[in-house]
Amino acid sequence: MAALAATAATAACTAQEPQGPGKESPTRHAARGGNESTGPSVPRGMSLPLQGYSPTDWNVQDDDRARGILLNRCLKRFGITAHEKDPAPIRQHVGPRTLVQVRYGTRDTTWAAEYGYWFPGQDAGRNEPGRPASPEEGQVATGAVTTYKGTRVPDGGCMGEVARTLDGPGATNATYGEALAAGNELNTASFRSTRKEPAVRRAEQAWSRCMKDHGYRLPADIFSASSLALGDADGSDTRPKPSPDSTEVKIAVADAACVGESRVDLVWSRAESVYQRKRMAEDPAAWDRVKKVLDRHFSNVDLVLRGRK
Repeated sequence: MAALAATAATAACTAQEPQGPGKESPTRHAARGGNESTGPSVPRGMSLPLQGYSPTDWNVQDDDRARGILLNRCLKRFGITAHEKDPAPIRQHVGPRTLVQVRYGTRDTTWAAEYGYWFPGQDAGRNEPGRPASPEEGQVATGAVTTYKGTRVPDGGCMGEVARTLDGPGATNATYGEALAAGNELNTASFRSTRKEPAVRRAEQAWSRCMKDHGYRLPADIFSASSLALGDADGSDTRPKPSPDSTEVKIAVADAACVGESRVDLVWSRAESVYQRKRMAEDPAAWDRVKKVLDRHFSNVDLVLRGRK
């Protein structure tokens, strides 16, 4: 059921391009965990206006855990023993910490030499399976019934109660989902649209020429190097213990050097910044609402994980 709640909340998320778009924290609340991989460095000051409107992978891990805790708490009031135990504390968040960290590849040759195209493996805490949920219990979770064994079921079921706890009175799963959808739509649109701009295409062509100088004949596509090194992988996967082979490391180091030489990351991020600012200026009130929803949501997630809500 915890998985069901998480799925309903994140259904609006869009697919990512290879190595990007990444995600940035919409709040100042740090992801809670222990050993957190920081990932490759980025040029100072490189960021995007959208960074305050899209959760990171770290935020999503925290959100899933908070939802599981709240869902189990609600079910317990009905005498239902959760078929999944509360998710374990997250010991290591993994993945990009910022929207731009690997959005355009990376120019961090030191990181590439150690990890290739991988982040250190994650240990985000896993649900321990219990007994299967009965159909009746599923109805309590989703609100398909109004009472259960004489006790009134919250509006929208326990999942509705979870949404109101995280997003405020009157909220539904759509409240958070719609805020996510707005950021995800602009995230993807700006990435794809600005890639067609002449300055960005020239930068990718410069990257391709640089890779040719390193012995790799690749198209003007900065993600083609990771595809060459990893096959079907997209450069954002994790390994329990990253151990890239020498071929992967060699390609990744050349790739990082060429990103720096071509400045494709800076050129592309500038183009995206202009695009995003223009789109946001078309309806600033709507983006203010998105920001408020996400800030409130992840502030409450933080409180739940701290045991204060």
